[in-house]
Amino acid sequence: MTADLRSAAIDESSWQYPGWRVVAAMFVLATGTFGVSFYGLAVYLVAMHEHHGWQIARIASLYTLYHLVGAGLLVFVGSVIARFGGRLVMVSGLCAMATAIAAMSLIEAFWQFALCLFLLAIGWSCLSTAAITAVLAPRFVARRSLAVGLALNGASFAGLVIVPLMVWLLERHGVERGLPLLAAGLLAVLVPVVWISLGPRPATPEPAAGTPAEPRSRLSAIIRSRRFWQVTLPFTLPLMGQVGFLTHQLALLEPRLGVQAAAWAIGATTGAGVIGRTLFGALADRADVRRMTGATFVMQAGCLLLLASQPEPVWLYLACAVYGLGLGNMITMPGVIAYQELPAHEVAGAIGLVYGTLQVCYSFGPAILGLIRDATGSYSPALWFSASLITIGALLLQLTRPRA
Repeated sequence: MTADLRSAAIDESSWQYPGWRVVAAMFVLATGTFGVSFYGLAVYLVAMHEHHGWQIARIASLYTLYHLVGAGLLVFVGSVIARFGGRLVMVSGLCAMATAIAAMSLIEAFWQFALCLFLLAIGWSCLSTAAITAVLAPRFVARRSLAVGLALNGASFAGLVIVPLMVWLLERHGVERGLPLLAAGLLAVLVPVVWISLGPRPATPEPAAGTPAEPRSRLSAIIRSRRFWQVTLPFTLPLMGQVGFLTHQLALLEPRLGVQAAAWAIGATTGAGVIGRTLFGALADRADVRRMTGATFVMQAGCLLLLASQPEPVWLYLACAVYGLGLGNMITMPGVIAYQELPAHEVAGAIGLVYGTLQVCYSFGPAILGLIRDATGSYSPALWFSASLITIGALLLQLTRPRA
């Protein structure tokens, strides 16, 4: 191990360690990019539906392609960052993302919206969970999990801050001016944050002389293994339901609460996600992770059933907030379980496959819920469907538990 890495291993416990400044920058980056490219999809859905009159199911079907394109690009992000550095890749991603958002203000045809989403997916793949992890992992050894977790809290914070801001911009300035202003703000804030915080990629440890290389399983062998599917399968259906719900949440709540109040309800969901991610992260090392995650799934399914009953506004807010407590865990826990249950030589290759597989599966959530809503004229059946997916996932978590 180099002298720099020995020093890093000692200094990581101090908040003066330079890596923590990068963590803070990635928190800010995640807040902005998850806001406009993940939670913001709900805002674009309502805006395009009202501005152009396009059907909700038709718009949501493009979101399926958006997530599939992102899943395909996700495979290459780590190696591209390793070759060109996080600064260049992330600034390029921000430029692509801002261009896509600004271009949405100019479109007149549905195929043009599809092109904007394709460009947005390219930008998003350079700035998502995989990219942030690839930037932070080489900078930490002992505190790597903590660093990544703190940075990704920005993803939950995004819904609390960015979604209400997007709704305010579009209400005040309309699609034609609001979206270019959003794109300009994205570049003005995040490009300097990335450029200043990210320097050359830090050195990585080299194995000591004479130490045999740790064997690595081929990806094809991992994806055929029983252990891989024991980790991945329980999360496929719940994430499909969750991403579908989050995409339609604004359209679901707007008729009952109004658009601005609905945006704050989304903020309550994602704000609770910060609390839930922190709480469950602290308990994960001491608790049965599968049982704890299954309990959060049941809690979320109950919240969706409450929303489907169209209760009074106070219950809508409460259901959204309680649902949010499990929001981040549905993404975080597959990785935690993988590290606990998979052999050490499989984990590095399996993590990318786990999240890539999950993204392919959850990409169909927005379209399916949109089709159910348009076919029935109500979001209640779509919410029942999402609740059933999450409940099945809770059962699978226990049924796929490895035998001792």
